[in-house]
This record gives sequence, C-alpha cells and structure tokens, in this order.
Amino acid sequence: MQTLGQRARARREELGLTQKRIAAACGVTQQAYEKLEGGDVRRPRYLPELADILQTSPRWLLTGLDETKNPENRQSPNAGKISVYGYPSDGDTPPLINWESGAPIDWIVPLPGMENASKTAALYIQGNGLEPFYKHGYSVFIDRARQPAAGRDCVYDDAGGTRFARYAGYDYKNHSFEPFGQTKQIIISAAEIKGIYLIVGVLCG
Repeated sequence: MQTLGQRARARREELGLTQKRIAAACGVTQQAYEKLEGGDVRRPRYLPELADILQTSPRWLLTGLDETKNPENRQSPNAGKISVYGYPSDGDTPPLINWESGAPIDWIVPLPGMENASKTAALYIQGNGLEPFYKHGYSVFIDRARQPAAGRDCVYDDAGGTRFARYAGYDYKNHSFEPFGQTKQIIISAAEIKGIYLIVGVLCG
C-alpha cells in the first residue's frame, strides 16, 4: 500500500510539477517537502494546501480513499493539453521561461499525434526577431526528451537564456536564428549547454 509521500510524489509527477513549485505553494522549504515524499512526515501541517495544488483531497493523500477526490476519477480542466512554459529570446525580447519552477504560463491543445507525448512542451513566440523562421504569435512544440538530429531545428538553454538554432550535430556547432532571416554559426562547449530539445511542431497564429 502506498504511503502519503508516495501518493504525493506520483501525483506531482503526473501533473508535471517540481518539488520546488509544490513547496512554494505550501509555504515550506523544498527540503521540508522532500522529507514528506521520502516518508519522514506522516501528517504535514500544510496538508490542505498540498491537496489543493495536487488537485485532490487531504483524505485521499492520507489514506488513498475518497473516490470523489481520487485524481484518477477527477478530470483536470487542462487534461490532454500541453504546458506552455514561456517565451524564448528572439534577440530583442528577453526570455521568460519557467523550466525551473515547473509552473506553466498557459496550456495549449496538442497537435495531432501529440496526445500521449508526456515530455512535450510548448513555447510562444513573442516579437519579430525570429522572422521569417518563427513569427510573432506562433506556438512552437518541443520534445524535452529527444536529442535533435543534425539539420533539425531545436531550442537550447545556455547561460544567455533559451534560444532557437539549427543543430549541426557535432561539437555543439549550431546556426542560430537571427533577425531578418539571417543565421550565424555559434560554437558552444558541452559545459555551457543546460538543455537542448528537438522542435517537433509549429502552430501558426
């Protein structure tokens, strides 16, 4: 039988939330919340807040019972949608990406074939700095679990933010997208790369 910590962890991962995000919503430190998932806390004082952000009930978290509040029987308003995590940098607009907090800024209906892609996320394009490659108002879908192949468009994170590039496939040499349809070759060391993700779809407008 699952413990409270195991149920909380499973539900958190199902919703795509980080421990940091849960802890902030409950008013505790991340270390304190980690103890709960680890089984060191049996009945936290922040149980109502925890149940609220996990979209379930305190009783279900404590016992695994309460059919009316079991997340398996509760349809989330965002069920079947994909998380939108922000706006990448386009050379003019500073990036706003919520990877770390795990808090989406919006939810979007997936493109056909993406319904079961659990690692797919989306970014909105804001501004004209990436035209004609990606225009203002586009929604770009990325797979955070797939390494891009040579010649494929990708999104990558480095110390400067989140950017768009065409992956060259060797030595992290990429052609970044610049304003007015220009590209330039950039060479990034592996140590500088925080993440590189394949673009798997674009919704125009």
